Amino acid sequence: MAKPLKVLFIEDQAEDCEMLVYELKNAGYDLRWKRVDTMPALAETLEKDSWDLILSDYAMPDFSGLVALGVFKKTELEIPFIFVSGVMGESTAVKAMKMGASDYVMKGNLKRLVPAVERELRDYAIRSKEKKAEKALVESNRRWKELFENIRDGWVATELDGRFTECNKAFELMLGYSVGELKNLTYERITPEKWHESEQEIVRNKILRHGYSGVYEKEYIRSDGMVFPVELSSYLRKDEKGSPIGFWAIVRDITQRKKMENALRESVEKAEAVSHLKSSLLLNISHELRTPMNGILGFAAFLKERQTDSENIEMADYIVSSGKRLMATLNSILDLAALESDRTLLEMTDINLSAVINELILNFQDLARKKNISLVPCEENDLHLALDLSLLSNIIHHLFDNALKFTSSGSVSATVEKVLYKGKEFAAIRINDTGIGITESHLKLIFEPFRQASEGLGRKFEGSGLGLTLCKQFTELMDGEIDVESKPGEGSSFILRFPLPVMHPKSIGGKSAESAGRTTWPEEMPYVLIVEDNPLNSDLTARFIEDVAHVDKAADGYEALKFAMTRVYDAVLMDIHLSSEMDGLVVTEELRKMAGYAAIPIIAITGYSTAKEKEHILSAGLTHYIAKPFDKESLRNLLRTALAETQIQNIPLSRITDPEISRNKPLS
Repeated sequence: MAKPLKVLFIEDQAEDCEMLVYELKNAGYDLRWKRVDTMPALAETLEKDSWDLILSDYAMPDFSGLVALGVFKKTELEIPFIFVSGVMGESTAVKAMKMGASDYVMKGNLKRLVPAVERELRDYAIRSKEKKAEKALVESNRRWKELFENIRDGWVATELDGRFTECNKAFELMLGYSVGELKNLTYERITPEKWHESEQEIVRNKILRHGYSGVYEKEYIRSDGMVFPVELSSYLRKDEKGSPIGFWAIVRDITQRKKMENALRESVEKAEAVSHLKSSLLLNISHELRTPMNGILGFAAFLKERQTDSENIEMADYIVSSGKRLMATLNSILDLAALESDRTLLEMTDINLSAVINELILNFQDLARKKNISLVPCEENDLHLALDLSLLSNIIHHLFDNALKFTSSGSVSATVEKVLYKGKEFAAIRINDTGIGITESHLKLIFEPFRQASEGLGRKFEGSGLGLTLCKQFTELMDGEIDVESKPGEGSSFILRFPLPVMHPKSIGGKSAESAGRTTWPEEMPYVLIVEDNPLNSDLTARFIEDVAHVDKAADGYEALKFAMTRVYDAVLMDIHLSSEMDGLVVTEELRKMAGYAAIPIIAITGYSTAKEKEHILSAGLTHYIAKPFDKESLRNLLRTALAETQIQNIPLSRITDPEISRNKPLS
């Protein structure tokens, strides 16, 4: 295959030029060439064209080969320049070589032409490659030096004994030493002593063994004595034979980062303190409002039961309904605060959805009857889910309460069914009403906190605007979702969807009022001790059960223990927040140590109402739980269930471990 070659001939004789062209073509070159014989033509073609080789005659009428060589040298081109002459003497040839000619060939000996051309082209190719490599190396060194001097992090190299050998400007500025001063120091000299042992271990076990330290932190001492934190990565330096000769490292001053970390840590600690204060305030508000509300609602219910005058019954009804409304608002606010502070713990139990919903509907029968609205329960089925009963009840309560609130005629109904949604099976609960409906613009905001379709001074319906917010958050907490379909003037449908199956690892032991079963009272009237420091609530609790149990009342923990020493009770109703030094948890612990009290039901009656508080209470030895305010039926159901469980365990009502002690005989 012909080798391409671009040749410039400086020759006054066209015949001689043709002869040279022939020799080159005959040697296998694919020639592109040009002939010039004046200095202007030479200068022009050297400027405009690109050539691989110049072959020049020595003696020409208008200018000589040496002049042509001078013109060529001014261009700083490095291509081969070979004289081909018939009159060029040896001394002239030597002079031409000194001026920069590559070689010379006599026209009478053209057999040397091709070897000379090939040799010079080969040498030129080698020189070009070496020059390109040298240029690349220079450029690389220039870039490395530029990077070395301008990176913000420090770069430093040391001997194996830790003595500094070189560094960049950033390291000098970081330490406040010049390169000359650093060469008289070691890295140990500028490191506080407390870091020496750990850094020596890094050198031994990481750098010398694996060649790299990894990123680690330490401190340096500046020339002015100031100590500051740094982050560095160290590497092992080796010679050509692979033997260790020292270390090099990248060092970063992390003073500002440490300040930011400390500031962030302080902010987190302050936020945690505020959160703790909020939680404590939440607990206190809950207890302080629930305890008196228990008395208000309880005694109002008693007044209603004992009245025969219709006007008095109506006023008692107003007290109860107003108290329940206030309690519902309080519960919503506390529930929302508990969610925001992540204090809600799920208590997952297997639930028959239709059965639970139909039982909850019974609570709204009186309201529906007063408004002349048809209340339609859902069709009973066997669809079960693992959900939190308290949260589900709260959701259903809010949805039915809303449906009845915004419906003046027609019906409110519920359905429970399996549906295929987004390619998966869900349990769907629908609460439907024929009320006023919701406009499309309001559909976007009804799940936001404190937002309602009717707002401001002109709002037509009562409520805090938290019910649907809680419904959404409670539903999502149980891995479900809530949706709404509505048309103004035609009604609304709220849809709850829970994936099938739903399994949750979190659960809380103990029975509560919501899960109390419908059991029968024991044939023998049980003895019950009420431990409550609030006289009003103590009296109310006693009134709730005095027709089905023998009741004693203790005003504090000490009095409760005295009562327990004179009689073994079948159950204890224990307030948790007592005014004495012993709270209900401590009293329970002491009771469990007494003869006959190891297995009796101790029921918490308390204003502490969150799931986390409930878990803490039940883990302290109490067996059951009811939150204030509670009604008569809830308390009696829970007490009846607790006593029945005791009988199922074959524990007699008289729990005396010593056969010499009887129920009616004081304990010594």
